[in-house]
Amino acid sequence: QGLHPDDREEVATAWYQMVQSHGRWGMEYRFQTPDGKTTWVYGLATPLHNGSGETTGYIGVNLDITARKQASEALRQSEARLKRAESVAHLGYYEIDVVAGTATWSDETFRIFALSPANGPPTIETYIDLIHPEDRRPVYDLFGACIESGDSFDLVYRIVRPNGEMRYVYSIGEMGGPADQPRMFGTIQDITPQKQAEEALRESEERYRALVETSPTAISVMRHGRYIFTNPAGARMLGYASPEEVAGQTVRDSIAPAYHDIVTARTFRLATGQPNPPVEIGLLRPDGSIVMIESTSVPIIYQGDPAILLIGQDITARKEAEAALRAGEARQRQVVEHMPVMLNAFDADENIIFWNRECERVTGYKAEEVLGHPLALEQLYPDEQYREQMLARAAELGLNFRDQEYTLTCKNGIQKTISWSNISGRVPIPGWHSWAVGVDVTARTLVQETLENSEARLRSIFRAAPIGIGLVSDRVILQANDCLCAMTNYSRDELIGQNARMLYLSDEDYEYVGREKYAQIQEHNTGTVETRWQRKDGEIIEVLLSSTPLDPDNLLAGVTFTALDITERKKVEQALQASEARYKAYIENAPDGIFVTDTSGRYVDVNPAACHMTGYSREELLHMSIPELVSPEAPPETLAIFDELEATGHVQAEVLLRKPDGTDRHTSLAAVALSDERYMAFCKDVTALKQTESKLHESEKRYRLLYQFAGIGVGYYTVDGTVIAFNEIALQHLAKDEAAVVGKHILELFPEEQATLYLTRIRSCVEHDHSLEFEDEVDLPSGTKWFLSVYSCVKDAGDQVLGVQIMSVDITALKQAEESLRRSEARYRSLFDNALEAILLTDDAGHYVDANPAACDLLGYTRDEILALSVWDITPPHNREQGQQAWDAYIAAGKMAGEYAVTCKDGTTRQTEFRAAASVLPGLHLSALRDITERKRSENLLQARVRLSEFALTHSLQELIRRLLDEAEQLTGSAIGFFHLVEPDQKTLQLQVWSTNTLENMCSAEGEGLHYPIDEAGVWVDCIHQRRPVIHNNYATLPHRKGMPDGHAPVVRELTVPVLQDDLIVAVLGVGNKPGLYDAADVNIVSQLTNIAWDVILRKRAEEALRESQERFRLSFEYSQLGMALVSLDGQFIDVNQRACDILGYTREELLATEFLSITHPGDRARSQAHYGRMLAGEYEGYTIEKRYLHRDGHVVWATLSIALIRETSSEPAYATAQLADITERQRAEAAEREQRAFATALAETAEIINST
Repeated sequence: QGLHPDDREEVATAWYQMVQSHGRWGMEYRFQTPDGKTTWVYGLATPLHNGSGETTGYIGVNLDITARKQASEALRQSEARLKRAESVAHLGYYEIDVVAGTATWSDETFRIFALSPANGPPTIETYIDLIHPEDRRPVYDLFGACIESGDSFDLVYRIVRPNGEMRYVYSIGEMGGPADQPRMFGTIQDITPQKQAEEALRESEERYRALVETSPTAISVMRHGRYIFTNPAGARMLGYASPEEVAGQTVRDSIAPAYHDIVTARTFRLATGQPNPPVEIGLLRPDGSIVMIESTSVPIIYQGDPAILLIGQDITARKEAEAALRAGEARQRQVVEHMPVMLNAFDADENIIFWNRECERVTGYKAEEVLGHPLALEQLYPDEQYREQMLARAAELGLNFRDQEYTLTCKNGIQKTISWSNISGRVPIPGWHSWAVGVDVTARTLVQETLENSEARLRSIFRAAPIGIGLVSDRVILQANDCLCAMTNYSRDELIGQNARMLYLSDEDYEYVGREKYAQIQEHNTGTVETRWQRKDGEIIEVLLSSTPLDPDNLLAGVTFTALDITERKKVEQALQASEARYKAYIENAPDGIFVTDTSGRYVDVNPAACHMTGYSREELLHMSIPELVSPEAPPETLAIFDELEATGHVQAEVLLRKPDGTDRHTSLAAVALSDERYMAFCKDVTALKQTESKLHESEKRYRLLYQFAGIGVGYYTVDGTVIAFNEIALQHLAKDEAAVVGKHILELFPEEQATLYLTRIRSCVEHDHSLEFEDEVDLPSGTKWFLSVYSCVKDAGDQVLGVQIMSVDITALKQAEESLRRSEARYRSLFDNALEAILLTDDAGHYVDANPAACDLLGYTRDEILALSVWDITPPHNREQGQQAWDAYIAAGKMAGEYAVTCKDGTTRQTEFRAAASVLPGLHLSALRDITERKRSENLLQARVRLSEFALTHSLQELIRRLLDEAEQLTGSAIGFFHLVEPDQKTLQLQVWSTNTLENMCSAEGEGLHYPIDEAGVWVDCIHQRRPVIHNNYATLPHRKGMPDGHAPVVRELTVPVLQDDLIVAVLGVGNKPGLYDAADVNIVSQLTNIAWDVILRKRAEEALRESQERFRLSFEYSQLGMALVSLDGQFIDVNQRACDILGYTREELLATEFLSITHPGDRARSQAHYGRMLAGEYEGYTIEKRYLHRDGHVVWATLSIALIRETSSEPAYATAQLADITERQRAEAAEREQRAFATALAETAEIINST
């Protein structure tokens, strides 16, 4: 109930998954108190197990991370504000260390120079090289003077981006920092648009002076089939250098033959006095090339005689857009067809309407066998019940689900498991009701099942609480958990009994913590204090200590404490302070005015540029509000933009400000809402730009008058909206004649809503005396069309406004092409960007030209960084030669598939499964990669287990352990491997075996099989003390290392893993001298391999113990002085020793073919059979009797028979063991003695009779 409502479902799901998997659990989430206060915690939980390995409960802790979250959020917001400010103002920040020659740039500075932040800021020399050659010396001299004098500077200069593009920048800078470490701080702003506007004004004036000569529309006049006039644009369109070359040329010769009939028909129409509507015609240039134009022709009077006005509009752009649309659709189909995942689409009736090649490859069904086929789903899912369940599940999930696995039946009858993902709801594709991508996971599923079955047999290992916990008395450490040991790098034995002073940097820190903490305990029964500890390896960490006494009235009874490593939080706080400092420097040095207001609109902070822009001092502005700066001449809706800012959190607009001297300044305003209920606005003074634009519009107004006869609809209106005149094109658009429109008000010609809009524009044009340009979708009698319309004032010689001219160009075809192209590109980009696999496009040289987000995630690069790489840059060095050969074979074959290793940005190597198709577009090759690193690691472990199991069948335990070490070395890239057994007393080690490489190449020291105390071992036994895997990545710096014996392999770094059984450490496996650092992945590999192998080792040890036991039994059996035999339950001899053969006189082979009753004396058979039967019936487990056997030569052998049952583990009798002691001689002696006693008795009785007579 205390969980934050937004986190309850996620936490419950994660907890349920942990319980199901019997694994560990850890995540960040929130608690919410009844008063609404939120606390962030990091929860950790570990399962508890009983002796049988069953989960009996969980132990967990919640760490309060609210402060860390707040600090991180503050840092993020601060950085975000700075970045957003830079982005909104298009203003970059830089800082230069003059002595070191290094620089720090903001993200916007990198964007201005078109450089990647990943490569770091350039050096001073490289930066100078980016300046335009003509501006380098002035900039260099100005920077040098600034450094020399310490003065600030501002200047405009040009830079040249890496792609050759020239940009204008405006920079302001100043010197700062200590005298021995001078630094230059400054801002840089891209002012290219302003410069371009100034250049456009100059060019417009030139166009106005040239008029027709510079018109981009081809305008020609023909008479009697020949050109008598054409403008330069027409000459160029016809393929001539000048209009003079066109004059006198035959019109028919300039028309492509395929269009002669069309031109002839249009000429006859013109002869009747009727204008021709626009038509597409191909012009034949002198060089033989054909240019497509849209041509309009009308009869006119030219220089007093009839002529034909020809107006040609180049439709190349539209044709290119149409070509781009077709190419885009072809590219989309190529990419989709060659994607290495299954992709299919359905219509609303659940019929398959798309089926790519991967679908064909996986299922064996061709597209024509399933597309539109009503029984396609029945073919793929023939089990009706399963199919109905699948469709019901799909309906329940809707159009958004991931990784749903279903089993389909291929054409050849084989069943395959496909993982389907449907994101149609989030990424709809026109024409497809739904679509899904599938991955054949049949092999992966089998591997996962094998792994899950294997891992189900692994033993659970208890882990300690994940926070430092200890107990002290009089500041002497009495107890410490594993986490505390790991935090301090001391073993538990090294901590217990020691004064806590050993953890502090100084006596002052130690005494301060004691005073502060115990004072809090006296007052509040608990104490919390932040301090610093020094780990055993010398590293200093920040620690938050919380202490509580066991008995508040007797502190000597002990004080428990928890220790939380807050080093990272401290770093975040320091980073936040530095970020705020940069933010302040940016505000103060920004060339644009920056205003911060509260929610009432009053200014709470301004920068120097704001003061300069408005003419007020900072103190004056801080006593003013927004309305006081807005000019009375500003539009009435100006203040409404601040309501928009409050509603949306951001706004951009132009605002007219009034300075104290009464002058107005035009400003461009961009404002954003800050997180602390304040608003920040960036104001750029655009007065000069406005003046430039005004002149530009004036020039453009005159220039556009040219188009009144250039195939453009033109209408003239009075200032109140009454039609003065329409040209022929405008009348055609309305399907009216001149009499039906001239003198009519605009409200009579158009629907009310459209007419009102046009009238508002006319009035605005007149009121502000500037041209207006709009794109409109208009309903006409001929249908709906798009027009580009320009509104401009028409004046007399006295500059008085006579009316308004509206010129309209039909841009419907271009709009349709643009929309088709946009939809096509959207479909392609949607599939490309949302693909689950990494998809890369390369050119013929192997350089990347495109990459989707999944590729960026896989490789760790941004898209821009990938586009600067080639195939060889992500190929591991040792694979590049082989990779080049594979690339050549791939280009030649046209496709390739398999597995490939790639090197990521962080230097790690990932294993991928790829499919590639060459020349999906001319010069472009597509490849798709799926990360199979974890799968390969699991497969390698599984294969290692299989190899170890097979190896164990034919090799000794020592050879098996050596093979285990060789496997561990290979999987981790190590050069040393060793294995120790730990005796049950947990104090004694036995060096069992070294790896093959260690034994043959690296170590000649004595020691295999020796026993010695753990206390005398080296640092590798840290894993025994800490009862967990331990990594020593810098062995030479370990203060508690004990050195190596003669001949021992040198150790650079090592990883040791303990093996626990029944809460006892029974063995330790170690690897060492990996070329790189050991990490958690190595720990996981060695731990899994060790746990997997331990079962095999235990079995092998049991097998060897069994063989030893069997060998002992065999020796006892063969060399016993008693006759011994194994007898089946039906009395057949199974085995006999030589002594039994000697007693009975038979060979071993003869006895094994005999039942024991057959050699039993007839007089003893009934009694022997009765005893044997009662034993089998369970009356007793065994018996001993004396009986007679028939020797092979016929005489009687007396023997003492001791027989007992042997039972299997099921408690059922399996066979009996018999022992025979030959007592024949004893029986003969006893018989002779009996005869003698009988004879003596007879003599005595005879004597008595004689005496009596």
